[in-house]
Amino acid sequence: MGALVLTLLVAGGPAAVAHDQHDSAGTASEDRSGAQAGDPQQRGRRAPAPTGNHEQVVDLTFPVSPEARYWGARYSYFNDYVQPRRRGDHGATDVMVDTGTPIHAVVGGTVGLITGLGCGSAAAGALDEPPAWGYAIRVDGDDGREYWYLHFGTNDGPAVEAYAPGITCGSVVERGQHLGYAGYSGNATEPYPHLHFEIHDPAVRAPDGSHRINPYFSLRAAEQRGDYPGDINPGDIDPAHAAIFLSGPVGNPQAASVPAPLVGDWNGDGHATPGWRIGDRFYLREAGAAGHTDAVVSFGLPTDQPVVGDWNGDGTDTIGVRRGDRWLLRDTNAPGAPDHDFVFGEGAEDVGFVGDWNGDGRTTVGVRRAGGEWFLRDELADGEADHHVVFGRADDAVGIVGDWNGDGRTTVGAWHPDGRWLLRDVLAAGYADRSFDFGQHEDAVPVVGDWNADGRTTVGAVVAGDEWLLRNEHAAGEGDLTFAYGPAPGVPLLGDWNGDGIDTPGWRIGEHFHLQAATPEGDDVVVHYGRRAGDIAVVGDWNGDGHDTIGVWRDGRFHLHDELAAGTAVQVVEFGEDDDIPVVGDWNGDGRATVGVRRGDTWLLLDDHADTEPDHVFVFGREPADEPFVGDWNGDGRDTVGVRRDGRWLLRNTLAAGNADVVFAFGDAPADVPVVGDVTGDGRDTVGVLHDTLWSFRDAHSDGEPTVTVHYLGVPPEAADEASSAD
Repeated sequence: MGALVLTLLVAGGPAAVAHDQHDSAGTASEDRSGAQAGDPQQRGRRAPAPTGNHEQVVDLTFPVSPEARYWGARYSYFNDYVQPRRRGDHGATDVMVDTGTPIHAVVGGTVGLITGLGCGSAAAGALDEPPAWGYAIRVDGDDGREYWYLHFGTNDGPAVEAYAPGITCGSVVERGQHLGYAGYSGNATEPYPHLHFEIHDPAVRAPDGSHRINPYFSLRAAEQRGDYPGDINPGDIDPAHAAIFLSGPVGNPQAASVPAPLVGDWNGDGHATPGWRIGDRFYLREAGAAGHTDAVVSFGLPTDQPVVGDWNGDGTDTIGVRRGDRWLLRDTNAPGAPDHDFVFGEGAEDVGFVGDWNGDGRTTVGVRRAGGEWFLRDELADGEADHHVVFGRADDAVGIVGDWNGDGRTTVGAWHPDGRWLLRDVLAAGYADRSFDFGQHEDAVPVVGDWNADGRTTVGAVVAGDEWLLRNEHAAGEGDLTFAYGPAPGVPLLGDWNGDGIDTPGWRIGEHFHLQAATPEGDDVVVHYGRRAGDIAVVGDWNGDGHDTIGVWRDGRFHLHDELAAGTAVQVVEFGEDDDIPVVGDWNGDGRATVGVRRGDTWLLLDDHADTEPDHVFVFGREPADEPFVGDWNGDGRDTVGVRRDGRWLLRNTLAAGNADVVFAFGDAPADVPVVGDVTGDGRDTVGVLHDTLWSFRDAHSDGEPTVTVHYLGVPPEAADEASSAD
């Protein structure tokens, strides 16, 4: 695999590679198929030879609408039929969609099994409680095939919230009919909601001995001919479901799946500093400066709206979420059950806010309604509003709150998209006490906080996705504090962690490497390796065993480890100077990655870590305008070099000076972070870009749209391995 070059690692700011961290296909398909021990149909066993076309195209309707979304982008899927799981190949296609996305029948038929409602055989998991693979439906198609839909709803929700109204055992469904709502029930996980979709045909014998058709080709055909289900009547959506999945914004008009900037005093030092919420995770930075995330906390659902406040008056801001009219708040920045759980407001019609309205040192909640009406509560409990204020025009302003004069009480304000701020010092109707312009940018998102710990809340704006412009005075002027801190959770990585020939994503967050599909069973892992300050992550197959592992570059030395585990470096290679950019690759095609550096526009590369002088020295690209990369562009087993310049990729097929062999455009520079890897397993590295948390790759060296996309945020922080490492 082409090893990663390091410029992509120091950049700021982000067919789908939809990774199941769970074991849905393995466990579920064994239980459902009725295969016995020793039967070649059992998952993970290989039958003598296929007796049918398991890649045939079945005439079906795509199961979600063309407008279906996943983490702020379009729905995604890829050919993951043979992707490994704990008990064999996947045998299905995962369609990645946001929690609550309506799922439709791909063909007409009869509901033969629906879990959680006691329908079907007990062996298939049709009990009052759903089996390990969660809420699921089997439709016995009119064409003689079985169509399986897994992971409706959530693990903590009842079956009635997972399925469409009227869908039950024996229901006759038409092609395109609404079946239920996508989610993460069973052994799926909250950050990756999706539909796990299988087709069973008794006339087919697949290579693994099962009767499973690969759904990918049928889904692609439906997509290409525009065969999508019709729209759902909003009246068909159950109100209980809507309250969970379709709640409105809190203090920010962005959708829940879009990264949202946060502000809080995370360590109690009096300074408000930045953060982001991406999916169900809070990424918190304890300094008002560029740098790595200091804490990652998983709390709530991806569709919840984030809130931040000092709920218990201890001087430290902690996290919370609003779900419809329900508020769930934590007193510590750590995963766990909510410390405060109550109802206030009227749900999706309200916009939620938090503040210390009475000056008692504790943050409580409030809502703003159409017409600029504010309803504020002094207790973290069910009840009526303690304060009712009218301020601002709801039609053209975004509500904001803060302690503008430092008297210890939070009051209200408004921000207009033209950069105008209107602030009120008392909780009463009236004219603004302060008005000024700041942060006039088309893409600005307003933020407020006490940036200098003087006891007063002042204003700021996040522009261009990750640039924070913060002002210490209530007056027009330049930002007093400016820095970049983006929604990406850390430093992006790509590598073939499990030796299957396919590169999958990873992140380095602080001192932890979060790696997707890093075991033969397809599990994610977290490895604590290296030191945080000054380290640059590198990835490569250092010993030639076919698995990429990790390393760091620090002070002109590469510290390389042969296992995805904590420990000391197996190899320490001294090469390069402090101002160099480290790169790694298999320069001579011997199957082992070795190190190198780019110094200005000159590349210096080692074929053997025992050498002290570079084996390859040449000039390619411009410095500092170009971003350097490494990859096996033509599949000959040798890594060569490339650069990205103003959104164009220039790739060279030999380790020598000369013109680029391939030139094409892909991605939106400079907004996207470039990445490189072999994400299809064809032996060639291709290019990709990372935008927020969406990884998009092109499987050809030519202009065009992405052909592979994936969302990956890293392993939930509570699952991280806290083992230490000297390296």
